[in-house]
Amino acid sequence: MNASRILADLSQRWEQLEADKGENLPRACTLTLVATAASKEDALNVRQTIGVLTHSHPCRAIVLRGEAGAETSAEVFAECWMPFGHHEQICSEGIEIIADPLDFAGVSGLIAGLRAADLPTVLWSREPVGAASVEALFPQADKLIFDTATALSPQQAIAYLRLLAKQGLRVADLHWARVTPWREAVSTLYEAKPFQVHSARIVHTESDASPGTLYVRAWLQSALPDVRILVESCADPGPARVQSITFETNLGE
Repeated sequence: MNASRILADLSQRWEQLEADKGENLPRACTLTLVATAASKEDALNVRQTIGVLTHSHPCRAIVLRGEAGAETSAEVFAECWMPFGHHEQICSEGIEIIADPLDFAGVSGLIAGLRAADLPTVLWSREPVGAASVEALFPQADKLIFDTATALSPQQAIAYLRLLAKQGLRVADLHWARVTPWREAVSTLYEAKPFQVHSARIVHTESDASPGTLYVRAWLQSALPDVRILVESCADPGPARVQSITFETNLGE
């Protein structure tokens, strides 16, 4: 298995696709997106997600499926869509690689030859934060995306991401995006009527504060460095989440 062979298969895939449709298919690519998957079903879900993402971020997608004891193999695929108001399809391309996680160091070299030339490479790790197998892929990525939502220890997960950032790696956490509605609501409230905050209280529905709760607290603390911010847990059978943010202000609570 080598990059040249896979790229040749990809070219043949395009030729066959254009022959089937009887037209030249415009291709678009703004980056290389490498995403890990833990199973065949998981890889299918990743490919479906990437199929949606390519509408706004056309890319060469590489789905890396870890399978214990597997011999490294690969297959190619293409995702095409019709932009609204247009009369021709635009297509992105993809490669699914199956490999033993213990061989990810070798796969890292394979990915180096598969990246779209002169474009950034983003690694979307769907493995547990801190997984050693994924670390072997870091040299190929310009940006790393994690999800701390399932971390057993939110504090350790965030500390790990902070360590990577200190090492000069560009790191992002999908869980930060999940608290965007809270940040937007607070910002909109303050912009509409500025007020002086005396204290703030965040109530969440987890036994231990999740990364989302910790992110909201850190965000508020950075904006209000002199304000005491309390974090409390409540007994709620619903999904784990931030439930409320309350401010004591010069206008009242």
